[in-house]
Amino acid sequence: MVRVQTEIGTESPNNIWSGIGGQKGQKGEPIRKGEKPIWGPERPSNPDDWFETENDPVPPTTYDKDKYTWGVGEDADLIVFNPLFDPDGTTWILAEDVTGYNLTGGLPPRRATIIAASRMSRRLLKYHAP
Repeated sequence: MVRVQTEIGTESPNNIWSGIGGQKGQKGEPIRKGEKPIWGPERPSNPDDWFETENDPVPPTTYDKDKYTWGVGEDADLIVFNPLFDPDGTTWILAEDVTGYNLTGGLPPRRATIIAASRMSRRLLKYHAP
């Protein structure tokens, strides 16, 4: 579902909030804004900010060329039950609440969910271990 929301965008006509303060297209329809997908590791632009990148997975193909094959059969790194969204450009009060990132190059790419239940892989949990 996240892939569908990313490709179509949350500004679709089926979204009940899309018409509130939204821009209109050429024929008076709301502009559909797709979200930028995160495909593989998103590293900071400054290499000095990179941390333990030697075990990062590398996508075998680009996002557009993938046929829903990358990662199939592997354990999930993250499972959430609530919708994920890109907080960039929203009015959510925590949209710019990031800690521990070098913000000189702007905010990092991120996804958010409100009140999420999750399952995380051991690799993801060990990422922040001392």
